[in-house]
Amino acid sequence: MNQWGSLFGQDLHSIVADPLFRDPFDGDFTLDENSPAYKIGFKPINVKDVGPRK
Repeated sequence: MNQWGSLFGQDLHSIVADPLFRDPFDGDFTLDENSPAYKIGFKPINVKDVGPRK
């Protein structure tokens, strides 16, 4: 547990982990299939449907 949680009792059920982005240095923030985000129920969205479009 991090210091914040152990000292102040905060974020006791939080997960502090690498999300395992595929290639963040080149702008690919999709998650690897082994990402811990999936263990807590994260559902990816199709980013092609997000943001400004012509």
